[in-house]
Amino acid sequence: MQYADIFGNRVVRILASSDELKGKIKLPDDHQLLKGDDVRFFDKDFKRLTKENAIAKQLIDPKENQTAVWEKGWTVKDDYTKNNYWNKETGRQVRFKIGEKPDDTVTDIPPSDSAAKWDGEKWELPVEVIEQRAKDLAKIDLENIDKESISALREAVVALINGEVVSEKTKDILMAKEVEAIDKKKVLPVVEVRK
Repeated sequence: MQYADIFGNRVVRILASSDELKGKIKLPDDHQLLKGDDVRFFDKDFKRLTKENAIAKQLIDPKENQTAVWEKGWTVKDDYTKNNYWNKETGRQVRFKIGEKPDDTVTDIPPSDSAAKWDGEKWELPVEVIEQRAKDLAKIDLENIDKESISALREAVVALINGEVVSEKTKDILMAKEVEAIDKKKVLPVVEVRK
């Protein structure tokens, strides 16, 4: 037979004895208690309560961006694992583990462009990047391009000058022209187009 030695709400030790141990709690054969467990999170048969049952019994109360994890009992921890954040210095996406919390080095605003820099409030495209992309666009031989592509290039230049994001339709047109130019072994520089 097994017995639990409990102090406060914690299991201090599990004892095995063929004799009845006074002052100890006799455990059923199929109990789930381990040393260190918080007995408040077990039912009368010493089976672990589900997270939902612990919440229903008001033993825990996870809020938004929190979850309960088992650590010798249900414990509420920060949970930002389903949220998207970006590092303000690098622009790279950051993933958090349970228990980690975002700080002022990250933002939940995605970068508008891979070359964008954080200005303290929003992502901005540096002037030198805009200028370089405008120069690259100006090098394209407009005589050998159809009207749809010219229109797409104009839109891209305006977007770049204004520090805006190039539309998906324009990106698709420019990507198609870039592939077509590669097929014809021409060099066709375009705005950075990422999907």
